[in-house]
Amino acid sequence: MQAMNTVMPGMAPVHTHDISGIIHVESNTVRPYILGEFFNIGGGLNTTGKKVKATMDGAPVSDYKNIILRWRTN
Repeated sequence: MQAMNTVMPGMAPVHTHDISGIIHVESNTVRPYILGEFFNIGGGLNTTGKKVKATMDGAPVSDYKNIILRWRTN
């Protein structure tokens, strides 16, 4: 992944700052970012043998890794 800027070189554009659960997208590259990119950081999220249940806007989502991250407007 491309570094977000020269202030924090090497940081993934999709990341967290703390344990709040908020995923940040900070990048000079304008393109869609997906949840799977976040899960792949640092060797990836191992879901082998685990059941993953995801919802988006209250509706079940089977292909959670391809959820496009959107701007929060509140």
